[in-house]
Amino acid sequence: MRVQGTLRAATCAGLASLLLAAVAHAATPPPNDAQATPTPVDATSSTITGTTDGATTVKTDPASPCDDTVTATVWYSITNVPDRDVVLRLTGQDGLEAVLAVYTVRKGRLVALECAETGDDGVATLGVTASNGNLVLVAQRTGSPAGAFTLQSLVPQAPERLPGRSLRGVAHGSVEEFLHESDLWHVDLRAGTTYRVSFVIPSGGECPSLRLYRPGGPPAAARLAFALRCNGADSFTPGLDGGGRYLLVVGIGDASGRVPYRLQVAPAQRDDTAPGVTLATGAWRDGRLDPVGTDQLDMYRFVVSERSDVTILLGKPWSTTVTLQLLHDIGDSVAAGHAIRRPLGPGTYYVIVHAPAGSAPVHYRLLLRERGVSRLTTPVLQNGTTPLGVPVPLSAKIGKPAGHVAELEIDRFDPIDGWLYLRTYRLPIDAAAVATLTWSPPRVGWYRARIVTPSRSRYVVFQVTERAPGG
Repeated sequence: MRVQGTLRAATCAGLASLLLAAVAHAATPPPNDAQATPTPVDATSSTITGTTDGATTVKTDPASPCDDTVTATVWYSITNVPDRDVVLRLTGQDGLEAVLAVYTVRKGRLVALECAETGDDGVATLGVTASNGNLVLVAQRTGSPAGAFTLQSLVPQAPERLPGRSLRGVAHGSVEEFLHESDLWHVDLRAGTTYRVSFVIPSGGECPSLRLYRPGGPPAAARLAFALRCNGADSFTPGLDGGGRYLLVVGIGDASGRVPYRLQVAPAQRDDTAPGVTLATGAWRDGRLDPVGTDQLDMYRFVVSERSDVTILLGKPWSTTVTLQLLHDIGDSVAAGHAIRRPLGPGTYYVIVHAPAGSAPVHYRLLLRERGVSRLTTPVLQNGTTPLGVPVPLSAKIGKPAGHVAELEIDRFDPIDGWLYLRTYRLPIDAAAVATLTWSPPRVGWYRARIVTPSRSRYVVFQVTERAPGG
């Protein structure tokens, strides 16, 4: 019994010692726990380690920095400020969620200059126009565990001097939020020559911007030629007052972190701009796009001599990144997709095969089919009506090349659901390229009919009544 009592006493004494040591450790705040004793931070370049373990808050601390409630604060003071903005980067450890803020003191009160919060990666970065003596707050957010951190002071790269670097062929670069927010390039362009400009972000991340400025001095809004966002491409042709040295500015825009990019300016090729490449009817055409460079599109041209049913197809298997666009020669869009079928009147048309800038190089096959438009008539209808029980003769002149079999589609009309498919008939085509059907309507109502193959016709619409008009 005496031994057990001795062990129990020793155990209690040990636990008490550990508890007192823990309390003593928790009660020891960092030396920069108070605003009055901040740790100096050299603004030109420095890395400092710190912790919120044991840190406290007082009434004079900001109530809610970055609109967050906090449970611990430590303080720093900026020194040796350069003649440009200062960038501060906080990297939390041990699961620390923190607020990084910069304050100036005016009439004894703290005035916030900039503020940032750690993200999912535990990093918070801000840029600030600072002065010597400005205070830096690192605050532990409510609900976060205490933890260590590193605080870095970084100096942004000085702006590049005009005219920047010469762009020859392909340029690879990067911009970074706060530290290197723009790159400046220049390229010599000739008036009247069309160029393709490609701006690709290989990482597929956030979007910086590209702006092309006309010659005549530093970048100014009045001299902006055009702008692109990331993974964009466009054509540019210097006009009568153009030509010479153009400036290209890559800016960080709304992106964050470091963003690499690929920039290229190259003369347009024959299939990049009008009049494009002639597209023959009835034969597959092989092509290739390289959207990482400046080859995001191929342009083809064809002529319709008389009203025709035109089909444009991509060969299978086709890439989901490749699309077709059909244009009138005056630029109006007619249709788009992976396959296009439209009745077209006489004229010149363009087919654009396109893939998004930055997507993988891709091969494709393209086919153009052209047939004369079929014409469907109902010669015996009176004012577009016929009584139920009287057969309706339908006659179609099939456009050339006519083939041997035509398909005729008949739809019925429902007042609630609109036009509804009813039936398709396969009709032989005679030597005169004519297909006929004598059709008996099953009930009263509105009907429409058209030839769907080998070339579409317009709809013929007619009504079947209860009895003959005037009967």
